[in-house]
Amino acid sequence: DSDELSGSLIKSKPEKAKLFVDGKYLGLTPCRVQLKPGKYDLRLEHEKYRKFKTAATFSGVDTTYTYKMKRKQQRPWALYLQGTGGYTQHGRAEVGANLGIYFLYLNLEAYALHGFDTETVYFNYDNAPQTTHTLKSFLYGARAGFGIICGNRVRVTPQVGAGLLSIYGNDVYTSVITGTAGLRIECSIINHIGVCLVPEYSMVMPSDKIDWNKDKLYHQIEAISPKIKNWANGFKCYFGLYFYL
Repeated sequence: DSDELSGSLIKSKPEKAKLFVDGKYLGLTPCRVQLKPGKYDLRLEHEKYRKFKTAATFSGVDTTYTYKMKRKQQRPWALYLQGTGGYTQHGRAEVGANLGIYFLYLNLEAYALHGFDTETVYFNYDNAPQTTHTLKSFLYGARAGFGIICGNRVRVTPQVGAGLLSIYGNDVYTSVITGTAGLRIECSIINHIGVCLVPEYSMVMPSDKIDWNKDKLYHQIEAISPKIKNWANGFKCYFGLYFYL
């Protein structure tokens, strides 16, 4: 009997959430429902918000119900910019920036890091005086990973990548390719801001067959300077503050 049905109006914040009553899809909010008085399982879904579930009791009196949904802290689709600081097991500090994106579970990220450490090396040339070079470094590269959202605030992303470590100073320039393997652990603070921790291992990759590296200048330098060898090898730990764009 239609006289026994409740014509209640279901609203949500935000609007245009999918409304399910006892598992049956009834439309997008705001949505007027015609139900017999009684208790029902009500569910709201929105792509940018957490699922909302409640047990709703409808009477024979027309009533307006408004439900507020909580926004998802970790988003399956996200573009982020991050400021990064790092420290290596050999006491080297690095600072830089990351730009990354999540496509559901797939994570792609580009980064650039400046190293604060310097090293002075001495070269002896035939029939020439000894020369002194103060060397600095810059690292840039990319990572790819598979992100898993844990709850509402945490995401864990195993990553692998490759980078180019550039060593320069006093008319000397050389570079070497590095490979990386690490774990990106994110924790959301508020909707658009979060912090992350990235423990990572870096190692020099075989690159002698690449034309611009055939002179092996990097290998000559790292052979006489253990510090420079450590710039490309070993465990690192990065801390970051990221912003969703």
